[in-house]
Amino acid sequence: QGMTQAELMSASGISRAQISRILSGRQGRVLRNTLERLARELRVDPVALSVGGVLQEFRERVSREHASLDFRGIGNPHMQKQSIQDAFVDLTVREEVWETDKADNGCMPGEGSSRRERFHPRQPMAATECIGTHDRVIMLGDPGSGKTTVLRFLATACATSDEADGEVPIYVRLPELCRAMEVDERVDPVKFVAAGEDRRALGMESALREELDDEKRCCLVLLDGLDEVGDPEQRGRLIECIEAFIERYPRNR
Repeated sequence: QGMTQAELMSASGISRAQISRILSGRQGRVLRNTLERLARELRVDPVALSVGGVLQEFRERVSREHASLDFRGIGNPHMQKQSIQDAFVDLTVREEVWETDKADNGCMPGEGSSRRERFHPRQPMAATECIGTHDRVIMLGDPGSGKTTVLRFLATACATSDEADGEVPIYVRLPELCRAMEVDERVDPVKFVAAGEDRRALGMESALREELDDEKRCCLVLLDGLDEVGDPEQRGRLIECIEAFIERYPRNR
């Protein structure tokens, strides 16, 4: 917040020695009263200062954003919103496996050789199972087939999981990311989702990048709506951004 330790000490009434111990990590536990006084002067919620507090706030935000389904977009303007946990129906997906046969008839490469592609469909499986058992998935389907709902369901499920080391869900609408990149070319998926936190954006971005970099944990990154970016040039820049993001954080799903 742009304050020195001396200024924080004067404003909160907490000794400089204790503030130094807290900042250095030597003081593992902090009294509730101390936490609240520090939070008040720093103008943040007390939970944002506790271990895992920033990410917990982020999980709660993700849960709020994706917890319900609105049916106005499919021609039911009078239908009440439904809990995504209650209304969700999983999709059935089938992995596409393409194999190339090459017959060169003893010729030199490029001389009389022929190539033939064959499609080998795999057994169908549930979309959530497919995503849960693979590190990289591209889900293809017609508009309205339910791709977005699958991703929103997974985001909610991860955000509300009771597992202590559960994945942090990072859900990104790619058309909106594309518009943000037009304003600032430095924007990537992390900076984009953190921007929704307003004055806590820098702290949220830092926490998410730390989670993405952590060797013991990983995030579930859900990228939605690539087919909705129609401009070829914008689409190309967006794909480059996604590729750079994956290369920077390869351990995540």
